Amino acid sequence: MKRLGVVVLAIFVAAAAYVLMQKANFRKNFPSPVTAVIQPEPGSEEYRYDLSAVTTVGNHSYIPLNLSGPAAVHVKEILGVVDAFEQAHAELVVGIFDDESRQDGMNSHLYGLWVHHRPK
Repeated sequence: MKRLGVVVLAIFVAAAAYVLMQKANFRKNFPSPVTAVIQPEPGSEEYRYDLSAVTTVGNHSYIPLNLSGPAAVHVKEILGVVDAFEQAHAELVVGIFDDESRQDGMNSHLYGLWVHHRPK
């Protein structure tokens, strides 16, 4: 009976190790989420913005942010990326922008911004 317990424990440990290895490989092969916000360098508070991540169709654009936390925590990043978008597209008038976010209990995530604009 004791030998059976040892065998069961060995199988359980092997299965747990296999699952952990699969998760590690999944994370390693899973690409980072696309974002237009580049975190500041250490010692700096200035964000940079990569507008090549923006998708525009007609009078609407989507700016991916992929930031953890509610929009109220990321005001500087949101206004900064909208300002960078306006400067890069001086030929457009930005009318409205809406955030795309999700709240799960205590966790929230800001996926991006929908920007609605028109030609000047």
